[in-house]
Amino acid sequence: MADNARFDDCNHAVLAFLAARQTLKFSVDAIRAKVNRDGGDYSWTEIRDALEFLEGKRLVEMSYDDLGAMPYFQATSDGVLHWRRNL
Repeated sequence: MADNARFDDCNHAVLAFLAARQTLKFSVDAIRAKVNRDGGDYSWTEIRDALEFLEGKRLVEMSYDDLGAMPYFQATSDGVLHWRRNL
């Protein structure tokens, strides 16, 4: 698979996972485990790159836990709308 197609597939898988659970926040490890369990084969770096890209597009937002050490990710309203329109 071409790198661009793989990047797009990873972006879509990550957004689909987060948008389907829009009220919850997840760590990179949790997102990777679920996306890969559903048929993906993405590295931690690929998932993190997808999250950074989606965050830049304002489809995902990042926040930190109470101690500020662990980043968590959640789909934004725009992300959920984008996912629903592109099912």
